[in-house]
Amino acid sequence: MVLQIVTDMKKIALFIIILTCNIITAQKNDRDYYTLVKNGEKYLKPIKYVLFSNEKDEKIISNNSKEVIFNIGKQSFKYIKNIDKIDTCSILALQKIKISSIKQLFEEEYKEHQRKLKLEKVKFPPPPNHYNLKIFMIEKIINNKFIKYEVDWIYSIP
Repeated sequence: MVLQIVTDMKKIALFIIILTCNIITAQKNDRDYYTLVKNGEKYLKPIKYVLFSNEKDEKIISNNSKEVIFNIGKQSFKYIKNIDKIDTCSILALQKIKISSIKQLFEEEYKEHQRKLKLEKVKFPPPPNHYNLKIFMIEKIINNKFIKYEVDWIYSIP
């Protein structure tokens, strides 16, 4: 009888742990959303990918590898180890995503801003800071392996 109760308690505890883990991982991070106006509608940031080229771009590692700054085409992007995510991916995963240039990032940022202005029915120019895109920097490490850094455009609104 006691063994049956212990087994049932283990099952219940395991179920609660799994349920808690699923709830925690299913929630979206506030950094995945942006608003146009204070206390306004939250919009999911579109995801964009930029390829880091070792030949013509610059990578600066500082603070004992806690920050990495990518300088590409006169634009800077920052990865912060404690805040942003890092992941590896293969060449097959890269074939499924669209790589954007810096010029395309500016265009997509502006188009996103205009679309949301129409939805909110407000008029104001885009801010000078970058706020409405979620950007991943792709860096090649070996033949078919790549590192994917979640980065912020420097001077972006958090």
